[in-house]
Amino acid sequence: MEHPTAPGQPHIRIVRAAPQGVPASGQGRLGVLGGAYNPITLAHLAIADAVVKTFGIHEVLFLLPAVPPHKSIFGASLEQRLEMMQLAVEERLYATVGLSTHGLFLDMYQGLLGVYPPQTEVFFLTGRDAAERILTWQYDDAKVALRQMFTAFQLIVCDREGSFHLPD
Repeated sequence: MEHPTAPGQPHIRIVRAAPQGVPASGQGRLGVLGGAYNPITLAHLAIADAVVKTFGIHEVLFLLPAVPPHKSIFGASLEQRLEMMQLAVEERLYATVGLSTHGLFLDMYQGLLGVYPPQTEVFFLTGRDAAERILTWQYDDAKVALRQMFTAFQLIVCDREGSFHLPD
C-alpha cells in the first residue's frame, strides 16, 4: 500500500499547550487524539472528555498530521484546521493542540519523545475503524511494527458504527 510519509525524523510542534497538562515530574498520562480535523467535531471533544474522566488522563493532545497517511484532505487548510481546533478546546484545561510532520502512530510517538517527559504513559485514542486500519496497515514488517507500537503505547478504542473486524 502506497502512503505519503514525511521525510526525516518525526517532529511535533505544539500550537496550544494545555494550561493543566502532563506533570513535568512524576508519571503523567497523555492521550493522543490524531485526526484530520476537517473540522474538529463534538465527537472528538466527547472522546477527550470521556478518557480524561474514565482513564485519569492528565492531558489530551489533539494532533493534526501535516499529511494524513490514509486519505487526501480537501477544504480547510492546515492553518484553518489548527485555528478551529484551538477555538474548540479553549475551555478545556487538559487540551493541547499540535501539528505532526508524520501521520502513522509509531512516527507520532517518536515525535512525542522530544516534547514530553520520558516517564509519560501514552495512550492513542482512536475509533473502531481506525483501530482496524492500524492493525491491518501494510507496514514494511507488520510483526515488528505492531510489537513496537504495543511496547511503546496503549490504544483506547472508542465505539463507532459497525462491529470490529480483522481479516482472516
